[in-house]
Amino acid sequence: MNLYLKNSIFFAALFVAAAVTAQQSRHEFSVGAGGGLSTLNVKPALGKATQGFGGFFGLGYTYRLSEKWEVGTGVSAALFNSRLNASELNESYPSSDGTEDVEYRYRLSGYSENQQAILLNIPVMLRFQTGKLYAALGGKAGIPLSATYDSKAAGLTASGYYAASDLTLNDPPFMGFGEFANLSGKGDLELKSVFFASAELGLKWQLGGKTVLYTGVYVDYGLNSALKPPAANAHLIDYRASDDYQPNSALTSSNAGRAMVDKLNPVAAGIKLSLAFGSSKSGASAASAAGATVSQPAADVQLEEERRLQAAEEQRKAEEQQFKIAEEQRKADEQRLKVAEEQRKADEQRLAEETRKAEETRLYAEAVTQIQQPVSGYSVGSAELSPENKSDLDEKAALLQRHPNMNVLIEGHTCNIGTHAVNITIGQNRANVAKDYLVRKGIAATRITTVSKAETEPVVPNTNEENRRKNRRVEIKIEN
Repeated sequence: MNLYLKNSIFFAALFVAAAVTAQQSRHEFSVGAGGGLSTLNVKPALGKATQGFGGFFGLGYTYRLSEKWEVGTGVSAALFNSRLNASELNESYPSSDGTEDVEYRYRLSGYSENQQAILLNIPVMLRFQTGKLYAALGGKAGIPLSATYDSKAAGLTASGYYAASDLTLNDPPFMGFGEFANLSGKGDLELKSVFFASAELGLKWQLGGKTVLYTGVYVDYGLNSALKPPAANAHLIDYRASDDYQPNSALTSSNAGRAMVDKLNPVAAGIKLSLAFGSSKSGASAASAAGATVSQPAADVQLEEERRLQAAEEQRKAEEQQFKIAEEQRKADEQRLKVAEEQRKADEQRLAEETRKAEETRLYAEAVTQIQQPVSGYSVGSAELSPENKSDLDEKAALLQRHPNMNVLIEGHTCNIGTHAVNITIGQNRANVAKDYLVRKGIAATRITTVSKAETEPVVPNTNEENRRKNRRVEIKIEN
């Protein structure tokens, strides 16, 4: 929509310029471009910022107040770039792995981020001219059209602290813990409008007729920060229960409760070229020139007419060239829109695939946890399944059917009552009975291995009947 709006403004300006340049007036229309330092001027609380370069392209309108004073406005699209680097960043914050609360801890190394923004600038400038020299002073309103970031990190070390069990996990990667390399992330930024203080200084060159070339230098200084404060829970690295990490933007993140970037004030300075069409004289000067023409001899009148026709032809050719440039720009914009749409679809597909993989990983982890819960409460010397045991095995059978690639090891356990040789047999019977039950529920026997642990691996000391009842159990462990 923005590209169509810019093209409409451009063609409307050219049409009006073509109409008004056919007569002496106080109006002037122009097309201009420039470039140089054009940076978002990031002020980081952490890390180091590097200035960037860019430029602008736009249309202008100027109204002549007098022989030396003019006021102007217009519209332009300006490109700003910046970069942020940090050798190492650390943070910890509370999170959840999907089933339990965890304090997530990470250390990020070799972090860098490129930021890019396009602003729609609307200026109001007062311009003074004397001879070829001109100077202008005023301000601009900058409205964000787009803003993006591209972040990278050489390495990430992540761990999780489980306070309930006083346990720190440094792996596995599918739970989001471990060491990860070559991280990258891209996304959009949300910026606020900016107000600039602006100044220009340069020279005016009369090209013939009503066509003028302006060459000069310009400075735009952002008076307010375009940055919106990040949310308190916005982190540079979001905890993911997977091995697919993507850094967020430092502009929208906090570290240890403090925003990583304090301010963002766009600044631009560079060289500007502007081609203008319109009145090159004031109304009084035009009237004087017309009066002088009336008093000339017939030969001079004919010569003046030929010059006027020649100037009109040159003006027509210049306008045709401008229309040609505009058409080429329109086609280029359409191509950019097509590429952007293809990229958007690719990003949507990638995001859907990442979401699917993350959900599969979460469900797998939940299934592993549920399957490995012990089936306990056996009577002394018995391998018979109680209704509660069967209900537990029914749940585990359903999970194993959802994950057909899981192979399991069933361990039969006993309390310390009886001899080791007897307990070996009881434990094996319990494992075999559990296996048979799972097979009847549709789990292939080839996926199940059994073993007896007898009384060798109690979960609690065999000091009373309640503990011994917990130790008389079956445990199912995932083998792959």
